[in-house]
Amino acid sequence: MDVCPKDTPQPPKLLGDIIFPSPLCSKVVLPSEPTALCFAWHTSSEPGDLRVMKHVTISACTEATAAQEYPFLCTLFCRGIRTDELLVNNECDAAEALKKADGLKLCPGCGIEPVVSGQCVKFGAAHFAKNCQVTSPDGKPCLRCKYTRKLVQNQMCRLKKKRSTSFKQRLARKSLELF
Repeated sequence: MDVCPKDTPQPPKLLGDIIFPSPLCSKVVLPSEPTALCFAWHTSSEPGDLRVMKHVTISACTEATAAQEYPFLCTLFCRGIRTDELLVNNECDAAEALKKADGLKLCPGCGIEPVVSGQCVKFGAAHFAKNCQVTSPDGKPCLRCKYTRKLVQNQMCRLKKKRSTSFKQRLARKSLELF
């Protein structure tokens, strides 16, 4: 059943019940903004899961020029980073914004814990480049996270590599032992 018929214009009204696009999505009440609607995508569908991968906040539009045509502002956040803002007129637009957020594929990160903690940003159990692009079109790590992974691997190899002495250093040590 289509919620939004295409031929009839929808008048702006308060947003009520919106169908969730996936089972990982749930409605959340924000204590800082009690009038805003917030929808969150959790890492699992188990009750009590607090890790939120992405969330959408729909609040009243504050810009006077945009508020005349679109009374609501929809903001998409992925891993706590604002990725997009959409103007919403009715429940149909809000449902489309939720579908768009559900379709976003997130960068899985570099997957290795860095030796130096300042190199990466940690979110949940994964590590990401400081300037990660957050979303990726194919669901694979973004270029920045791939580069960070190579840097971390190279650094780990350098630290694990056994420090070997050169021939000249060994000769110098033997000559000192003779004296």
